[in-house]
Amino acid sequence: MGIERFITASETLDHLGEPAFLIGLDGSVIHANPAALSCYGYSRDEILALDVRDLRAPSRRESAIDQYREAAEHGKLFETVARRSDGTFFPAEVQAIPVGTDGETALLSLVRDITERKRLEEELARQRRLLERAESTGHLGAYRFEFETGRTTWSPEMFVLWGVDPSEFDGDVTQIVQDRIHPDDLARVLERRDAVVETRAPAPAKREYRLVLPDGTVRFIENDSETEYDASGAAVASLGYCLDVTDRRLAERELEESETRLREVLENSIDASYKRDLQTNTYDYLSPAFERISGYAPGEIDDLPLDVVLDLIHSDDAPEVARVIDEAMSGPAGTPSEVVYRFKRKDGEYRWLQDRFAIMRVPGDELGAMVGSVGDVTERREAEEALRHSEEKYRLLFESAGDAIFIHDRHGMTLAANPAACARLGHTNDELMSMNIGPVDSPDEALHAPGRIAKLMETGHSEFETVHLRKDGSRIPTDVSAQLITWNGQPAIMSTCRDITERKLLEEKLHQLATTDDLTGIPNRHRFFELAEGELKRALRHHEPMAIVFADIDHLKDVNDSGGHAAGDQALISFANVCKKYIREIDVLARLGGDEFALILPATNHEQAYATIERVRVALATEPIEYLGTDVTVSISAGVAELSGDQETLDKLLGRADRAMYRAKEAGRNRTVVDAAAD
Repeated sequence: MGIERFITASETLDHLGEPAFLIGLDGSVIHANPAALSCYGYSRDEILALDVRDLRAPSRRESAIDQYREAAEHGKLFETVARRSDGTFFPAEVQAIPVGTDGETALLSLVRDITERKRLEEELARQRRLLERAESTGHLGAYRFEFETGRTTWSPEMFVLWGVDPSEFDGDVTQIVQDRIHPDDLARVLERRDAVVETRAPAPAKREYRLVLPDGTVRFIENDSETEYDASGAAVASLGYCLDVTDRRLAERELEESETRLREVLENSIDASYKRDLQTNTYDYLSPAFERISGYAPGEIDDLPLDVVLDLIHSDDAPEVARVIDEAMSGPAGTPSEVVYRFKRKDGEYRWLQDRFAIMRVPGDELGAMVGSVGDVTERREAEEALRHSEEKYRLLFESAGDAIFIHDRHGMTLAANPAACARLGHTNDELMSMNIGPVDSPDEALHAPGRIAKLMETGHSEFETVHLRKDGSRIPTDVSAQLITWNGQPAIMSTCRDITERKLLEEKLHQLATTDDLTGIPNRHRFFELAEGELKRALRHHEPMAIVFADIDHLKDVNDSGGHAAGDQALISFANVCKKYIREIDVLARLGGDEFALILPATNHEQAYATIERVRVALATEPIEYLGTDVTVSISAGVAELSGDQETLDKLLGRADRAMYRAKEAGRNRTVVDAAAD
């Protein structure tokens, strides 16, 4: 390119106040005016040694040449980020204009530093974001309606309030208004809108209407507007806002409903509510219940002088009433006060009234009003008096009862104990009163206390057996009958405790008779089957072995015939005693009847069971029984059966042991046979 052809253009650029360059189509810097040298911080020689990419921020270098080539035909206006010689950057607006002669083309590049403009744009964007956030937070939307075009512009929050998709909004709100505004409000809203459009004047006042959104939600909207005028004073648009006041309206409605409910409660309450002006000594309010309580209509009592009203209070109660009122008037405003007194009704009958009130003050700390409620508590006072007499009778029964009686709270703290309780447990009354009821129970029984109390609190009554501990550590079987009562105005538990030691001894004796063989002292047939069933279930549950042994004393009839039944009995007893020497504590020996015995061996296989009964058999054979100076040798025939699987029943197991025993007899007696299923 012949650079000399652009000398004239270069001289012209030097007079411009803004940075200007001549740029070749290859991106080279042909010329830079003084303003450009000053702005970019280069000397003329330095800048002419650069191309346009060296004057851009790194992120904009690659696009520089292409931008100037695109401008070569028709010119181009674009924004970029320029780079100074000291490495700093600034936003720039570049206008590139093609210039040249005789086919030689260069680009006149005018550069404007737009730092301030960008700052203002960013600030404007920030302000717009703050405005949108404020609108969203306050549920406030803004709009502008143009009178000439009928088009409407909405702020972002308007779309939220009206439930409209911004992508479907074209500026015409006619159908949106028809669809969204509540049918009962639509005609009124349209009438006011048409008036604003026709007169182009602001709406005379704020208006409120309801929106019905597509999901059925109803919103209360407050709407206000003003008119926008152009420079000539002509009205051009209506500017307005829509404020969501749903929460406020719902709160107001709830408050109205609450006030209505309160009024209904006051007017239908059993107690009478009142407000008495202490400046005029007249009643500002008396609820309808006052006439029922006093016999006076509200107007009648209001006409009575205060001293006459006070004279209606029983003379015995008047000093206390006066004291409570004086104390309330001299104390802090709003402090709750209460007094109970007898009041003379219009018909002359005295009734007990409970008066709860507070003194209110007006500015200046002057007495303002007495506000309170009065209830007729005559029946309650009479019930309390009757209860007092009843408690005296109860106290007499409590003190003289033969059974131990405890009264305690739900946490077990003793509230009262009668003399029988002290004598039964060996504690003084002071000791019992300082104790929790828990230590009265034995440790194993104390574990059940929380569950028993919970059941009692649910049903109001509970009966159970427990064991009490005396002070000396001895145990007393006890039958307890507990019930909920009121003690000194608080919920409590009364437990009547009866010593059942004799009954327990009798029950134990009866149980022993029912489950023990009289002759040998070992479990009988009934007890054997109970224990065997339990051991079988345990063995199956834990997958453990278990064995049963059946044994008969050989030729017991011969012993009876030669020595008498006493000798036979001695043989049975001796067999039982020998067995006890060779079996474990967990094993069970039982007499099934006559000369038949059975042995339960938990956690034992058939080999171990065989070894056990064999030791017994050998001991009997080698240790004769001495009876009346005569040695009697006893032998046994025994059968062993081991639990063979999860499906085996007790009957099957016993049957196998029984059959094995009979095989021992058939084989000549005095031997042990193991059931074949165990092999």
